[in-house]
Amino acid sequence: MYLLPIAFILTDSETLDFNLNFDNAEHKGLVYSKLVEVAKERGGRAIITINDATETNPTSPGYLKLDCIYVTVSGPRLTTWTLSLPYTKVGNEIQFGEPTETSNDFLNLLRGWPTKAPNLE
Repeated sequence: MYLLPIAFILTDSETLDFNLNFDNAEHKGLVYSKLVEVAKERGGRAIITINDATETNPTSPGYLKLDCIYVTVSGPRLTTWTLSLPYTKVGNEIQFGEPTETSNDFLNLLRGWPTKAPNLE
């Protein structure tokens, strides 16, 4: 089971929404580069992405890999915010784990998209 990746670009006057499709890592990079390009052209204030991802738990034996829903919010005047919600499929049900919220992450897929510098005080 996979989540279909989506993205939103928020501008002063509109919200653009995108269903993202890619076949491999290289194509995924191109799709996200185009998303950044559109956001810059349209005067985007924020990009929000929602993806299916795999996170590794370095504290678990053998570095347990978990499927998760990964949400990002970033923009030129925003501190990047992310939420990772792990889940497992058990029979016909989905069981959700504990979410992890972070800020100031570097988003590899949104290269060239400016974000607010973290406050290091």
